[in-house]
Amino acid sequence: MGPLTHLPRVYSHSLINILKSRMGTGAIFNAIHEVHRHAIHTSENLQATVETLSEMQHRRIEVHKRLQHDLGETYREQARDYAQFQISMFKSLKLRSDSIRERLKNEITLVNRPPEPPARTKV
Repeated sequence: MGPLTHLPRVYSHSLINILKSRMGTGAIFNAIHEVHRHAIHTSENLQATVETLSEMQHRRIEVHKRLQHDLGETYREQARDYAQFQISMFKSLKLRSDSIRERLKNEITLVNRPPEPPARTKV
């Protein structure tokens, strides 16, 4: 198992830890902008990772086609499937990261919304 196997776990835990550490302090509204900034950065990194892995997958397939000796169909299928699994994992993490980012954005909107005036009752 290569380093790509461990990266999804690191990304996932880092997002969760950021949220828990910031929101568990009681200073949720002061720190939420910082957490949102980290979520944006994480989503950008995940998108770049997906694009890089996809390009690596494409290039690997091209290299296998041009090799002088045959690697065997089983090896090529395993390599292709494993790489595709990694890409799928990072795409899923990206979706999760985007979801967290949107929830944070909603919280910021809620916090920044001016208070509603008290309801008037007719006597």
